[in-house]
Amino acid sequence: MLKLSTKFRYGFRILLYLAKAKENDFIPATTIAEKEDIAPRYLETILSSLLKTGWVISSRGAYGGYKLNIDLNELNLKQILDHFEGKSDFMHCIQQPSLCNRSNLCISRYVWLQIQKELESMTQKITLRDLIEINDVSEIKDLFKS
Repeated sequence: MLKLSTKFRYGFRILLYLAKAKENDFIPATTIAEKEDIAPRYLETILSSLLKTGWVISSRGAYGGYKLNIDLNELNLKQILDHFEGKSDFMHCIQQPSLCNRSNLCISRYVWLQIQKELESMTQKITLRDLIEINDVSEIKDLFKS
């Protein structure tokens, strides 16, 4: 099936970790690496990427580290996916039907187009705030109720 990159999975965990931290606290990279079980060098690569988005800011010094710089209601799962995985289609012909002379008649194209639309819709609705308010994994199913 579809597989998300390690960069996404770790980036997502880092964002969740920072979202759960006290609002004004900068968290040292070493703490994030330890708590999230991410190699420090790889963590720095991901944090650098997050700094470029503006979602995370950093501070140097004895009380330095990283913290979120975005309202938790403003950042959704689709934005995070797009950042780490890029905006891609399940099939090339979804957005460019001219790539295939069968696209007008292709059942497969229409099936994957609908799945992609549903996935985009679902991930747009789930914010970082929604995710940190989950106290138990059994509550996740509530995010997917219509």
